[in-house]
Amino acid sequence: FKAEKIINGRGKIVMPGLINCHTHVAMTLFRSMAEDRRLDEWLREIIWPLEAELKPQDVYHGALLGCIEMIKSGTTCFSDMYFHEDMVAKAVAETGLRCILSPGILGQETLGKMLLKKAISIVENYHGAANGRILTMLGPHAVYSCSQRLLRKVAEKSSELNVGIHMHLAESLSESINVKEKYGKSEAEVLNELRLLGPRFLAAHCIHLSDTDIALMAKHDVKVVYNPVSNMKLATGIPRIKDLIDTGLTVGLGTDGPASNNSLDMFETMKFAALLQKVKYEDPRVLSAKRVVEMATID
Repeated sequence: FKAEKIINGRGKIVMPGLINCHTHVAMTLFRSMAEDRRLDEWLREIIWPLEAELKPQDVYHGALLGCIEMIKSGTTCFSDMYFHEDMVAKAVAETGLRCILSPGILGQETLGKMLLKKAISIVENYHGAANGRILTMLGPHAVYSCSQRLLRKVAEKSSELNVGIHMHLAESLSESINVKEKYGKSEAEVLNELRLLGPRFLAAHCIHLSDTDIALMAKHDVKVVYNPVSNMKLATGIPRIKDLIDTGLTVGLGTDGPASNNSLDMFETMKFAALLQKVKYEDPRVLSAKRVVEMATID
């Protein structure tokens, strides 16, 4: 065939598209609006009040901007967790990217029930949309922000709908301690008891895990997302990526949302992913460049 445009690739490399395994793409709207804050303060005082004001059209424009930004920096697929995911789907359909939509679910009885119902509707209407470029998962926010009853229901619906679960896990030390005090178990143990852990459970962050938690996650073949830039910006800690990989866990990379990163650039994420682990283990051989590219593509 005759191409409309010929690109001179001399001196360049051709590589697979990068996969951003955890983000909240429409948060491009909140870039730089919540700087130098602890996670709990960042969420409760700034982000959640802002999100309460979001209209569907806002999410569409924020997602469209994020999609363009990802295309320009080599990302071809992303795993998103947010509200009004139908608007993210619209942006994805228009820009040609691939994505996995995880409608956000959180709260106690009334709010949780309503958001779960919306999430189920997104799964039913968008799983396989845009000629298969759009897939879906359920997106319960975290153990600390969802009631146990709600999480049980999410596990049931995930099984019924035959879709995975995308969730924040062990991101904040203070919240991990609160969960332990409340339930007498770690976050991973709570999720295991509620039957959420499994091969299609996508766990973002995974910073404050014990050896027992890691073994439990490996047993269930949970998938992990390492978000180094966000972890540094919010000072939530450094996950033990080498230990996770050594137990056989699959670890991908994510930028997290543009509000907790200020960027959707996966090349920047690859660089920080490697450097942060070298510092953590005080070993320059931890996470080679080749390994990091694997994490950003095939893993």
